[in-house]
Amino acid sequence: MNPTHDDNNRNQYLTGMPENDDDQSELVCYATMNTRFVDGFPGQETSSRPDPPLVRVGTRIDGNLTLTRELGSGAFGLVFEASRPGKAMCAVKVFSKHHTKNSHLRQFRREMRLSVRLNNNHIVAVYNIGEEDDYAFIEMEQCDGTVGELLADPRDARKEEVAWVVFGQMLDGVAYMHSRGVAHRDIKSRNCLYTRASNGQIRICWADLGLAVTVAKDPLWPVGGTVAYRSPELTAGDQAVYNPFTSDIWALGIVLYTMIFGSGPWVEAKASDPAFSAYMSDRNIIFARMPHLTPEAKDVVLACLRVCSRERDDISALSHRFRNVRHLLLPLLPPLPLSSVSHPVDDLSGSKGMKQKKRRVEKVEE
Repeated sequence: MNPTHDDNNRNQYLTGMPENDDDQSELVCYATMNTRFVDGFPGQETSSRPDPPLVRVGTRIDGNLTLTRELGSGAFGLVFEASRPGKAMCAVKVFSKHHTKNSHLRQFRREMRLSVRLNNNHIVAVYNIGEEDDYAFIEMEQCDGTVGELLADPRDARKEEVAWVVFGQMLDGVAYMHSRGVAHRDIKSRNCLYTRASNGQIRICWADLGLAVTVAKDPLWPVGGTVAYRSPELTAGDQAVYNPFTSDIWALGIVLYTMIFGSGPWVEAKASDPAFSAYMSDRNIIFARMPHLTPEAKDVVLACLRVCSRERDDISALSHRFRNVRHLLLPLLPPLPLSSVSHPVDDLSGSKGMKQKKRRVEKVEE
């Protein structure tokens, strides 16, 4: 999917943003559109300053952003439902800037630089990101839940068919990232979210680009991600053949398999795992629980889960395979209204939206 405005326009709003990971200057509060949730916020090393005050329901940050309900927690911060006067409810993750490492702050700043390149309906929208004396925060759209929760919804009983429809939007999001030279590196079910609009339309979007990299600028090693979704070369630590983009494809295969079958095919992609060892001997063994899958559907899964990374599809080839499967499944697909519409709140795309962003940034920087 093509972006609604070009990257050059977006980059002019990075005033105050460090240009490299070694820049330890303060991150100036700025506004942008699309990024992700992060499991733990990178902060700064412990300082001699006293501990920051507790963040709780009722706390006001960034002037008029009021935290109204706690939604959850991460390694370095808490997630709240929040509101601004006259605005739709949003989600805000608030992080302490103390007691963490400078490397985490550098990682966060790198994540921010990547996020401004991405403006797509299938990536979680971020409205404002900034730092205050003691805290940093991410203000973003409030999603309804994870894809796993969507598939568990009793209203969507035809799980397999719904999974294929959802997977199409997942592919759109990853295709956009890869087209911009960004590899996610932490693709998994819990990092894919959904929103259901008042008319029933559902939008699927990727979250948490905290480990994302670009080949051009970012180091590809050491690697990260969640064990169950790691490719064999990643698990083996084989830097010589590791490619973050083909590892994303592997992880997509695990996500698709998990959506269809309800669990992953193995614990970890290494020879010592009995299930993975059996797969290396007979690739079709992973379909034993659902033998009625069409050959074309199996082909999509297996194209992702090729053990040799050089033999895996790139995102373009995988999207083509999916279109063939979707055509075959079209008469079977449930009447689940899935949408590729723009973000339902605060859509700042296009030239008018960019002017709004610029005014918002200028106001913050005054």
